[in-house]
Amino acid sequence: MTDYRNQYNETSDTTTRQAVKQQPAQWQAPYTPEMPDLQSTPSATPRHRRGDKYLKAEAQEEAVQPAFSPAVQPAHEGQPQVTPAPRYAADYQDPAAPQPRQNTRYDDQEYDDEDDYEPIRIWPRVLLAVVLIALALCIALYFVPNAGPLQPVKEKITALVNQVTGIAAAPREQPQVLSFQTQSSASNLGSRTLFHITTNQAAQALRLETADGRVLDADIALINGTEETNKIWEANVVFQEAYEGSVYVACQDGESWVLSDKMVSLRVMAPTPQPTMLPTQAPAVTQAPVVTDAPALVSAETQSPAAQAGIIVSTPLPTQAPATEVPVIPTWAPAATAQPTQAPTAEPTQVPTPEPTAEPTQVPTPEPTATPEPVPTATPMPRLTAEGEIGFSLTDTVFIGAKAQDDFQREEGYVAPNPDQYVYVSSSGSSPAAGVLTFRGDNFRRNAAYGTAEIEEETMSVLWKSPVGSLRTEDNGTLWGVGWTGQPAIIKWSVQAREMMNLYEEKKDTKALREVIFGAQDGKIYFLDLLTGEATRDPINVGFPLKGSVSLDTKGRPMLTVGQGISKLASGKTGKIGLHAYSLIDGKPFFLLNGRQSDTQKQYFTNGAFDGTALFLHTNDAIVVAGENGLLYTIDLNSKFTFPDANTPDQEGSLEIDQEITYLRTKASAEKDAQVPVESSVAMYDKYIYMADTYGVLRCVNSDTMETVWAMDNGDNTDAAIALDMDGDTGVSLYTGNTAYSRLSTKKDVSIRRVDALTGEEVWKYDIKCDYNKSQLSGVKASPVIGQHEISDLVIFTVNQVKGGGSQVIALRKADGSVAWTHDMEADTISSPVAVYNAAGEAWVIQADGDGTLYLLDGVTGKVCNTLNLGGEVEASPAVYNDILVIGTCSKDAYMYAIKLQ
Repeated sequence: MTDYRNQYNETSDTTTRQAVKQQPAQWQAPYTPEMPDLQSTPSATPRHRRGDKYLKAEAQEEAVQPAFSPAVQPAHEGQPQVTPAPRYAADYQDPAAPQPRQNTRYDDQEYDDEDDYEPIRIWPRVLLAVVLIALALCIALYFVPNAGPLQPVKEKITALVNQVTGIAAAPREQPQVLSFQTQSSASNLGSRTLFHITTNQAAQALRLETADGRVLDADIALINGTEETNKIWEANVVFQEAYEGSVYVACQDGESWVLSDKMVSLRVMAPTPQPTMLPTQAPAVTQAPVVTDAPALVSAETQSPAAQAGIIVSTPLPTQAPATEVPVIPTWAPAATAQPTQAPTAEPTQVPTPEPTAEPTQVPTPEPTATPEPVPTATPMPRLTAEGEIGFSLTDTVFIGAKAQDDFQREEGYVAPNPDQYVYVSSSGSSPAAGVLTFRGDNFRRNAAYGTAEIEEETMSVLWKSPVGSLRTEDNGTLWGVGWTGQPAIIKWSVQAREMMNLYEEKKDTKALREVIFGAQDGKIYFLDLLTGEATRDPINVGFPLKGSVSLDTKGRPMLTVGQGISKLASGKTGKIGLHAYSLIDGKPFFLLNGRQSDTQKQYFTNGAFDGTALFLHTNDAIVVAGENGLLYTIDLNSKFTFPDANTPDQEGSLEIDQEITYLRTKASAEKDAQVPVESSVAMYDKYIYMADTYGVLRCVNSDTMETVWAMDNGDNTDAAIALDMDGDTGVSLYTGNTAYSRLSTKKDVSIRRVDALTGEEVWKYDIKCDYNKSQLSGVKASPVIGQHEISDLVIFTVNQVKGGGSQVIALRKADGSVAWTHDMEADTISSPVAVYNAAGEAWVIQADGDGTLYLLDGVTGKVCNTLNLGGEVEASPAVYNDILVIGTCSKDAYMYAIKLQ
């Protein structure tokens, strides 16, 4: 194609330009002007000739193109004669014009087949580059603390450098065990016992030893990695003989073995034999067991708080196996004194036949459809000391009323119970209550399920539903049903408690009554029969929306607490706000823990709501709770309680409360006043209280002195309940997550963390991208499940508004935070998951999404087994009693549902 633009530049008049445009096609052949012979010029540097392939290509090109002469071509008729321009202006050079400088740099590098071509020698440069890279690698290996698979090379380099410089070699860090856990502290002969081990660095090998130094025959292997880089181990042991005591883990270091101070207490015994029928001469007649309710509360005045809590004092390396408590076994009335006897001829012998299992610390119930409940084993819990670093500049002030306390020291220290004994169990093994008595079940906030569910068909169906009302507020519009957190409490009352409470008469006569109790956004506290959904008593009308979950006294005394969320209604009515404590004898208030600033309460923030749920400590007759005003409360109840006495008509039973309130006002220097609220529920181990606020300050507080032991940065607002888990006998783990709020916003990922609860050190962190939400709904709003039994190696979180939309259930391995499985949901989800187990320990996880769909998931794989839609939105969390799940909805025409698990 002819470049007419350049041709116009070569001609001077319009006529000539037109002539150029109309040139015959053959005139447009390339033109090569005559050039001076550079080779004949003595001063010119000889050029390397091009290779044959280039010369041949040029010859072929010339052969197919017509010859072109610079002579004047004849013009067409009426056209002036012109000298044609070359095809491309760039190909033309005037011989008379100054010649451009030759690019000798590239000319000299033209490839030539001639013998006089000398290639550039680059091998010295390559060799120099290799030497420099090797030197840089050696320097890097010398300074890095752990070189992974290159660790042997690092050690040789370090030794050589030390030898040359005369520096003494630093002692090599020995491998250490960070975590040593087992699925269960009890096992049977011949069955597999699984241990999980985490080391600080790659170890040559591990082995398990008993307290007397005997090495166990264990199959120990790495998990998902190579020996040079992996620190996560799994050990399997099959015991062939009974053993009760401590098991330790040792790391191989060269030719020696280093015994770790990490240990677990283990009891291995023969499987319990099945009961057999007693022989009789006459046909046996089965005697029905005597049906009674739970015995009255046994006085614990002679027991220390630690004894009531099921806690023992441990040492790091005991020379003998630690003492363990005898499992709590319920007493069956007909079998207590039954002896095999020979029946007389006249009457057949009545042989008592006990039920196969019983509800913990409860005697059998008459309901034929009731699912048998396992007897928990009371596992001793060691008393460990927390000590760590405070990662913030904190201002802590302890108050009693409006008076600040200097050097506060509690006269009788608090001791939280073993979470397996969160509900009081007497020394005789009896308990005045059973069920789910607080948000997430216990003081470790591990789960919200009681008993077992024999799930065979893996289906869910509605057992009953009960309507819940609504209430119009000034700033939040109309609120329906049950909101976040909204978990029901489920309790099985003793007969003495039923007799003294304001239950309907027909419900007082219901044997082993299981009562569902929950606070709703219509301002009422509801009471329903778990089996039928019928009201058991009149609701308590607080008058303002209730936001937190109900918590019940763990000694079975008729008392509850619940948190209020809003104090202004659309009608203009304004009331007080705080944590309500009510008597269940007559439905009247015991006290209101005021959430607002007053003459007797000093706080940084004015919000008086209580989203978090209280813990009752039967070990100290006390309550522990934190509020959105940022205050941490401990309340000594100083209660006086008596059950009704049938032999004393004047003694109808009573409960009196004379509360004494101590609170901690705390704030980090990085926080604004509006960032101190605590919306999550506190957890408690021994004397240590764990809490987190809206800014993300996660802290451990010594309840004896109300001083912060350690504090760390959780990244942003923390709404999910703090969850704890025992790490063998030598540690406590804390699991938490944050939401994308004021600090993370759209810039950073939401995080799930495992933290050492004794030191505040982060063990691992799992990040997940979420969409920002100004209402604090994005991220970890739901509280986690701490896996037990079959899923004891997992912790299960639900994350809302993940990147791309919807929500996700994530099962993470406790050891390293790796993902075991996930389940995606299209709807937003802030309801907490719940785990249920059958008698064999098999696990299922149930999750409700925001659209009201319940998912029944396999606990090991996350596979969807069944779904059920409730027809309404869900924000509240569920509670489970055996095979019945209870959960409320929050859209118009809201209900409380009971779901049968089969």
